[in-house]
Amino acid sequence: MTATSVTDNGSVEELQKKEHLNNNNNNNKQQDGNDESAPFSYNIIISVGFLVLFSAFLTTQNLLTSVVDEDVAFNSLAVLYFTFAVGNLLSSGVVARVPVRLSLVFSALTYTLWHGGTALSAYGVADWPLYATSVVIGIGAAVLWVAQGVYVAALTTPEQQGRWFGFFFFVFGFSSAIGQGLALLFTRVFDQSEERVFIYMTVISGVGSMVFFAVRPIPPRGNVVADDTNASKPETTLCQEAWETLLSTIVMFADTIFLRCSTLGIIFGSSQAYFFGTVPSRMPFQLTVQSLLIGGGCVPIGSFVSGRLSDFYSRVLVIVGIMIFVIIATILTMIAIEEGGVSSDADDEEIEDLTSKRTDALFMIAYVFWGLAEGGMHTQLRAAISVAFEDEDKKSSAMAAVILLLALFAGISFLYGGMLHVNTQGGIVLAMGVITMCCMLTLSLNPEKKTKNKLKNKEGSNIDDFNDTIAATTQVAIL
Repeated sequence: MTATSVTDNGSVEELQKKEHLNNNNNNNKQQDGNDESAPFSYNIIISVGFLVLFSAFLTTQNLLTSVVDEDVAFNSLAVLYFTFAVGNLLSSGVVARVPVRLSLVFSALTYTLWHGGTALSAYGVADWPLYATSVVIGIGAAVLWVAQGVYVAALTTPEQQGRWFGFFFFVFGFSSAIGQGLALLFTRVFDQSEERVFIYMTVISGVGSMVFFAVRPIPPRGNVVADDTNASKPETTLCQEAWETLLSTIVMFADTIFLRCSTLGIIFGSSQAYFFGTVPSRMPFQLTVQSLLIGGGCVPIGSFVSGRLSDFYSRVLVIVGIMIFVIIATILTMIAIEEGGVSSDADDEEIEDLTSKRTDALFMIAYVFWGLAEGGMHTQLRAAISVAFEDEDKKSSAMAAVILLLALFAGISFLYGGMLHVNTQGGIVLAMGVITMCCMLTLSLNPEKKTKNKLKNKEGSNIDDFNDTIAATTQVAIL
């Protein structure tokens, strides 16, 4: 029976209308099909690339002050962070003009160049390549993380982005622990020298860079165009965009709410130099690797637990708890350094003789607290900005300003890392932790409790919160 036949259910005209509606529904389904997510293997590839790349980078950065000349190490890391701060003003414009896959590939290669510079400096060949590549990787890192956010967001629908980003950052969270584990394997099992570890990390970084060549192009989906087709190029120049970004960032400093939120980014940046630069330089190499391995393993735990707790309790209380962990970690390292007698500059052999099992335990426990706190800060930094500002434009400007502050204070902290006494640096971290707690207590960041039933009814709420809070701030975790 055809659609034009007369039936008991209605006239020919009614059937034609039904047929027309069915055709429209079929067309809509086809259009909706274009809005489906890309194969999840696309997300797995880029996640593996970041995992391998940062397993090498985070390990080398954390061990740099233990192997390379201390002044060179601190100064080069300061250059890296300062350049990263400047690169954040340019990165969005670069990704808007260059296909995302090319942005990922070339920015990943800057990491391998930097690793080559660290190896040359570790073997005493020359220090200038380390400084030069620190500038290169600073720009590359800023581009890499913007490209990552754009790429993953374009692969899936807004409803599924939480799960995709959640998987990415879950995989990424293990990069530090894997890298430190490899360093421990090379030195303890295979009896390789500390300098040789930097060569191995250069090779691993190169392998990670190669993985990005396997990143699949963004398939056309709905309003999303394919990766290799720049459908709409920005009308403004790169310098104009950077200037506008800088101006919008400066305007945020007139906002008292932002100033209070920004302390969370400042403490995050300032503590980077202390826990990943100053303290490792005062510890034996093997103890440094072991402590960083334990701390790195606690980062994903801290991220997950922090996101989970903020589903049930006030975000302010969660952040205050994170600051307490930072303070505990700092106090424990200061006690361990004083008891070990290594608060002044000393050779690695002298440090080995001075440290005891109790001191070693204090260092390791301190890095457990720091790893949990670092994971929590990853999770809560973006969340604090997202909740504090409802306007999307203001929210973006605030996030850009926080990242800029974080990078600047990390650079400043690395700069004075080789100048100030280790306890003075620890005191600065303690003071910033207390200031951050006081500032957070004056804010209202999602104070209402969520019931367990409400949490269950919100599909993927935990992973969505995990993604939304750290998608941008993981730029800091790199550096």
